[in-house]
Amino acid sequence: MNEYYYKVLKKYKPIDGVYISATGKITDDWSLLYMKDQWTIAPPWLSRRGYYICLFSELPHAANFRKEIVGNMVSSVWLCKCAGRITRRRPGLPQPIEHHSLSRHLRPIHARGANWPVGTVMAEKVMPVEIVLDINYI
Repeated sequence: MNEYYYKVLKKYKPIDGVYISATGKITDDWSLLYMKDQWTIAPPWLSRRGYYICLFSELPHAANFRKEIVGNMVSSVWLCKCAGRITRRRPGLPQPIEHHSLSRHLRPIHARGANWPVGTVMAEKVMPVEIVLDINYI
């Protein structure tokens, strides 16, 4: 069964029509490429540890994340079709980890108050369907 959630993406400039997570860097081991109407699958080395693709349950949560975390970076909120394993709420989500680690050694964030942004869900498979909020300024 497919379900719909929201993901904040930015254009991957070297290739037209390709996007990456708004907080991702293409040099990260876990940066994934997204294309409209095509499935992106969580990397096996992360999914074996219980980490999947992060999205938001509702548009206001995604918009708030874009505003508070992504900032003035050009980005878009996409409505995404999701399939496979879907983890919807805490405490089902795994411990937050350092995002920009270039190694495959996951380092949990143990700082007080470290948690996933409100409305975070994880899905095994994600397909961007349409842009629902476009941010075209820097």
